[in-house]
Amino acid sequence: MMLFIGAATALAAPSSPEVDAKIRELALKFTEAREGEEAVAAMMDLRSDHVAVLFDRLMNRTVYLWKGQLVYCPELTKDAAGESVAPLFDLLDDKPLEVDGKPIVVPAREIESFQGHRRVRQAVKNAQSVIGLLVDDPAARLAAAKKVGDAREALALSQLRKMVNDDADAKIRQTARESELIIIAAGADPAGDAKAKLDAVKALGDMKSLRAMSMIEQMQTDNAKSEKPSKEDAAAFAAALDQIHAHQSFVSWVGTIFKGLSAGSILILMALGLGITFGLMGVINMAHGEMMMIGGVTTWAVEEFFKNNVSPEYFNWYFVAAFPLAFLAAALAGLLIEVLVVRHLYRRPLDSLLATIGLSLILIQAVRLWKGDNLGMSSPSWFTGGFEIMQDVTLPYNRLFIMLLTAVCVLAISAMMNFTRLGLMIRATVQNRQMAQSLGVNTKLVDACTFAFGAGLAGIAGYAFTLTSNVNPEMGQAYIVESFLVVVTGGVGKLIGVVCSGLGLGALLKFIEPLNLGFFAFDATWSKVLVLLLVVLFIQRRPSGLFPDKGRLADA
Repeated sequence: MMLFIGAATALAAPSSPEVDAKIRELALKFTEAREGEEAVAAMMDLRSDHVAVLFDRLMNRTVYLWKGQLVYCPELTKDAAGESVAPLFDLLDDKPLEVDGKPIVVPAREIESFQGHRRVRQAVKNAQSVIGLLVDDPAARLAAAKKVGDAREALALSQLRKMVNDDADAKIRQTARESELIIIAAGADPAGDAKAKLDAVKALGDMKSLRAMSMIEQMQTDNAKSEKPSKEDAAAFAAALDQIHAHQSFVSWVGTIFKGLSAGSILILMALGLGITFGLMGVINMAHGEMMMIGGVTTWAVEEFFKNNVSPEYFNWYFVAAFPLAFLAAALAGLLIEVLVVRHLYRRPLDSLLATIGLSLILIQAVRLWKGDNLGMSSPSWFTGGFEIMQDVTLPYNRLFIMLLTAVCVLAISAMMNFTRLGLMIRATVQNRQMAQSLGVNTKLVDACTFAFGAGLAGIAGYAFTLTSNVNPEMGQAYIVESFLVVVTGGVGKLIGVVCSGLGLGALLKFIEPLNLGFFAFDATWSKVLVLLLVVLFIQRRPSGLFPDKGRLADA
C-alpha cells in the first residue's frame, strides 16, 4: 500500500496525451484491491501533474463510470423538466465532453459512481499526503513541505526526511526539517515519545520557527494547567519561545524599516516634482497630487489597452509602455495648468493656492464621473514574490522596484540640473530672473518646462503607486500634505534634502503606526498627526530645513 513512497523521481508538470491515456487505463483497475494499489504506485512513477487531479476527484467522489470510461462530474443539475442530469467533463481536466461540438449532458441514472476498493482509497489518501513533495517545481515542493507540516501529516515524515538529506534547494531542506519537527513535537509521529517531542521543541526554538510558535505556546499553556506540570518541559517551552519571540521582533523591525523606505520612496517621487514647482519656482500647487493621479490613471488605461488588444503573453509589457506615457500625460497636464492658470498668478501665492485647489477638485470629479471611484489593476507577474535576504525576511519585488525607480529618478534629476543646458537655465532663472532674461534666457519657456517636468515626476509617482494599490480619483490627496512636509523639512529647493527627509518621514510613519502605548494605540491617521507635530517642532528650531541655503542665497 505504500509502494509509491519509494518513487525515485519527482512528479513533473505538465502531462502529455500518452501519459493521460495511461492514467485512465490504470484508474480502471481501482476496483480491485491488489491491482489498484499497484496502479496507484504506477501512477506515481508516471510523474504527471494529472495524477494529483485524479486523486483529488476520486476522494471528492466526483468520478463516475459512463459507457466503460471514467468521467468527471462536479455536480448533478436539473433539466427543464426537473429531472436530475449530469454534465460530463474530461476525467483529468475541466474540458466538457462533447458530441458534434455540443457538451454531453446525460440523465443521472446513466452514470455510476466510481469510488474504487477501500484499500485503494486508503492508498490514494496516503499518496495525497506526499504527492506534492515529489514535484519538480521547487515553489510547489516548498509549498507542499509547509502544508504537510501545518497539517501534521505523519505519513509524510519518511519523504520529509528524504528531502532534508537529498533536496538540492537549501530553503526546501530547511522547510522540510521544520515540518518534520513540527509533526514530531505535535505528537503525530506514531514512533515518537515524550523525549522526542521535547527534543523537537528545542530544535524548533534553535531554528527560530515562527510556524511553530502558536503550537509551542499552546503546549506551554497545557503543561501549566496539567495536574503535574513538568518543570523540564516548562523550561524547554520557555527557552524555545524566547528564541522565537526575539526572532519575530527582529523580523518585524526589518519589515517596518523596509516598508518605511518604500513608502518614503513614493514620497520622494512626489516631493521631487513638488520641490521643483514649489522649491524652485515658489508656486504652491495644490493640484500636484492630481498629477500623481493622472500618472496612475494613464498606467491603468495602458493596462486596459493591453488586456483587450494585445496577446496575453505580452501583457506584462504594459508596465514598460506605461512609464513614458505616465510621465508625458502628467507633464502635459502640468504644462496646460501653467500656461492657462499659474503663469498669470506668479508672485501671488494666495491666488495660486486657491486656483490650484479648484483645479484639484475639478480633476478629481472628472475622473470620478469618467470611471468611478476605483480602477482595479493587475500588476505584472514580474513583481510577484520577493527576495529573501534571511530567514522569514523577504523583500517584495514591487517595493524593491519602487526604491530602484526613485534612485534612478534622483540621479537623473541631479544630472539634468548640473550637466545640461536646461538645468543651467532653470538654476539661473531661479537665482536671478532679471539677469537670466538680460542674458537671453526665455524665462517664460523655462517656467513652463520646469512646471511640466515637476508634474511629470508626480506622474511617475502615480505609475509606481499602482504596484502597491489600486488607482482612485483621490489617491493624490493622501500624499500632497506629506510631500509639502518633505520639501519644507529637507530645505526648500534642495534635492539632497528631499531624499533625506522623504526617507526619514516615510520610515517614521511606518515606525509609529504599530506602536501601542497601553493607554493609546496608534494607527495610520494618528501616526500622520504625530509626524506633523514633530515636523512643526522641527521647523520651529530650523526654519530653513535640514539643508538651508548659504551665502547670498540665504540672504535673499
